[in-house]
Amino acid sequence: MAIKTLCTGCKEPLTCHWPPMMEFDGGMIPATEYMAKTILNEDMGVFCDPCLEKMPDVKLEDLRYE
Repeated sequence: MAIKTLCTGCKEPLTCHWPPMMEFDGGMIPATEYMAKTILNEDMGVFCDPCLEKMPDVKLEDLRYE
């Protein structure tokens, strides 16, 4: 499922590719609801690859969804 949003870091447009349902708080919710909860959470975010690469503890190859 492709969902368009803005990067939490740089505010550039991006398209996220996620499965239709995501695990959240012990249950399964639609990916659009998961993304909304992620964006609204101060401790989380949706980031583009360049912003993720700037984070010292993130390895992009570990984040790939096939």
